[in-house]
Order: sequence, then structure tokens, then C-alpha cells
Amino acid sequence: MRGKHGKDSRVEVSVLWHMKGEWDEFLGCMKENLPAAFRLTGTKNMACALLKVMKETFFEPLSQIAPPELTAEEKEAGEEPVKPLKPFCLPWYPNNVAWQLNLTRKNIRRCEAYWQLHQFLISETETGNISRQEAVSMIPPVVLDVKPHHKVLDMCAAPGSKTAQLIEFLHGSDDDLSAAIPEGIVVANDADNKRCYMLTHQAKRLQSPAIIITNHDAAFMPNIHHTRKGDGTLRKNFDVWAKWNPVNGANLHGIRILPHHQDTGGFFVAVLEKTKPLPGEKVYKAADQGENPTSGDTATQKIRQIINTGVKVLVRSDNKGSPCDFRLAQDGARVLLPLITKRKICVTKNDLVTMLQNDDMEMPPEIVSLDPKTQEQCADHCTGASAFLYEDDGMKIDLVGWKGNKSVRAYVAKNDRIHYLRLLGADTSKYEKNKFAEQRNVDAVNVKEKESSPGCTLTDSKEENGESNVQDETEACDDMEV
Repeated sequence: MRGKHGKDSRVEVSVLWHMKGEWDEFLGCMKENLPAAFRLTGTKNMACALLKVMKETFFEPLSQIAPPELTAEEKEAGEEPVKPLKPFCLPWYPNNVAWQLNLTRKNIRRCEAYWQLHQFLISETETGNISRQEAVSMIPPVVLDVKPHHKVLDMCAAPGSKTAQLIEFLHGSDDDLSAAIPEGIVVANDADNKRCYMLTHQAKRLQSPAIIITNHDAAFMPNIHHTRKGDGTLRKNFDVWAKWNPVNGANLHGIRILPHHQDTGGFFVAVLEKTKPLPGEKVYKAADQGENPTSGDTATQKIRQIINTGVKVLVRSDNKGSPCDFRLAQDGARVLLPLITKRKICVTKNDLVTMLQNDDMEMPPEIVSLDPKTQEQCADHCTGASAFLYEDDGMKIDLVGWKGNKSVRAYVAKNDRIHYLRLLGADTSKYEKNKFAEQRNVDAVNVKEKESSPGCTLTDSKEENGESNVQDETEACDDMEV
């Protein structure tokens, strides 16, 4: 724009005038509630198995449930009615594992079925089998088309949703060993130290050996020139609306989208590569060349700090009677088990359910309670760490645990137990609480206590000052119960 009344100003005003209809439509979309988006993670087989559970247990039953009607108080307060659940599968995401839900906090609070779905999503997110992520954020890794042999650098990685996608694509091989230990690697970097630890939490849920998390200024990464993109968060953070300006938007982008000069309606991507320092920019030499800042090439710099890398496969064990001081860790089971030829026990579905439902470390399941074939395999192994393997209908579940003299146990965290029990179609009520059911039980107890109290006993006898009013007494009891 040349000036307040220049030629370019008139052109811009004319363009905005012709686009007014689209602009109003754009603003209307921005003001709508952002759908809750998520994707299923992990191996293809496990993701498909969890998707089947999610559809059969939640999506299909919820489609038949009529949402609860508003109470008189909610109508008076201007509350919106609960909308029917309409799960939407993002068609452009591979294997149909990315979904959107029109689920709001108000709907979750008012509808028990929606609350149970929400608890399912939270539980599976904590185990790393579901990742909460906006749909627009899922697009870059899909377009990048990462293969298992690729080396990928994510220079502004926190909080880690896209990094997790990149890791998943690295483990996308059909071969078990290549899927467990890919040739490629993801280097995830962020300049903010605190956000690096958020990134670590997000990435470690996937239990991948092919990840390195670094803390460094991406503008000065060794032998790498800086390109960066910024995410739009206008629908999530309305505070940004008042603060945003074109300069801030331009500063977020090293990759610019520019209009085609021939006005064809198309766009092209310009990747801007930084080839030398800016005027006055401080550049640090390698440690052996001194620590004083000087101008020059940034290729000799070293990474400031490596925050995390790899995955834990072994932990120290204090169990007596074992010839080894270490045992297998569940975090590294996916990596280590393809390389192990011994200490593997194939179990039945019932055996696996028995081990998962028993979390008492003092009284683990006895070997004699397991399937006879499982007992025979246990007899061939001495006391020590073991892997329990189950496979059926394309679904594989590998758990690490301990085989003792008379008992077995699985070293699995609570949320992972719930996840595996869901996949097996077993009862999970031991580990899950339903606040609606608990409240109903409390209300039932209160009603029973009030009904048995003397103050609510109805009588046909006459009162000393006149006839008794049964209706008044009933209303009094109702008031007490409320």
C-alpha cells in the first residue's frame, strides 16, 4: 500500500469490496465451535483394532440415543440443546484413523453417554493410542509423505503433535522388525527448554527408538538453513484476534504462499533460504575457536542440549531367584521382542485377561489357573523376565512380565491395562469410574434414608387441631427429597 489515497489503496479497497460476501462467510466459520479432532496412533493393526472398539462401543450406540432435553432452568438461562453426535472421518487421512466430533464441554456434562466417550478418549490419549490434534495440524506430515528410511528434522517441534505423526510414519513398514526399528530417524528441536519437555512427554508415549529431542535455536542449527511455518489458532484462542496484525503474520513464516502473477487463481510455494547472516547478527564459532561472537558461517555450531533420545528396554530387577539382574521394560517391548528368541510364552485370550485384571503385586495369578498349554510353556522356563504374546484375527498384543515359581504377572500400567482389556472385549469396570452411576447410587441411598425416617411417614389419623392433609404431607416429603 503506497499511501492513504494512493493507487494501491484503491485496488485493495476494491478487492475487499468484491470479496465482502466471502469475508462474511469466513468470519461466520471462524465464530463456530471448533470440532474436537483426534487420530488413532500406533501400529496399523492396533489402530484398526481400537477403531473397531470405538465404533462398536461408542459411535454406533450413541447414534441411536436421543440427546437429553433441556431443563426449565437451562432453557431460562439460554442454554443450547445437546446436539446428536455425528462422528466424521477425515477422508484424506490414511487408513481412516483421523476423526472429528461435535462434542462440547456442556454436552459432556449433561449426557452420560457423551461423558463415557470423553473418558475413553482421555484414557487412550494418556496411553498414546489416541492423539488429540487439530485437523489442519495433521496435514503437513501427510503431505510430506515420510517413509521408514527418511531422516526428518522438525526444527520447531513443540508441543509435538506433528512430530508424533512423523514418528508414526517412520514405523509404517509391513515388516515387524523394520516397523519396530526403522532405518530413519526424527530429530525434534525447539528453542524453548520448557516446551522441549512437553515435546518429550508427547513423543515418549509412542515408545520409539528413532527420536532425538534437542534444545537449540533453529535459526542457527548446524549446516541447516531455517524455514518455518506458523499455525493459525484463531478459532481456539480468541485473544489473538485483537493482537494480530500483518507484520506478526509475516514474521511467523519462512515459507511464503504467494499469488500467481497471471491471476489464474493458483498459488505457488516460495522457500526462502537464508544464505548468510543478517547485518549486525551475532554468530558463534565452535568452542575450539573461541566463544566470542563474530560474523561468519553458522555451520560449525554445536547443538546446545540433547533433551531425550531412544527408548528404555531394560530395568533393574531385585527379584530373588533370577539369574539376571535386569528385566524387560514394557516401553521397549516393541523394539526388543523381535530380536528375542527365548523367554517368550504364547497365551490365550482368557490368560491375558486374567493377568490384566489382576493388579495385586502380592497375590499375582497362579500358573495352575492358566490354560494347560500355557502351563507347559511356563514349565520350560526358569524364574525371570518373560514376554507374554497373544495374536488373534490380525491383532497382536505383546506384554512383558515375570514368571515366578508358582505365579506370573504382567508389568503393565493402569491405563495400558484398560486399553488392552478394551481390545480384548473384557470388563474394565475395575479400573474405570462412572460419576453418573456414583451419583445415582448416592441419590438412591438418600431417598431410602428419607423414606425410612419418621418425618415422612404418612398417616390417616386426625391431628389434634383438625383433619390431616395427606397432600400437604406428601409435598413436604417431596421437598425433603429434592
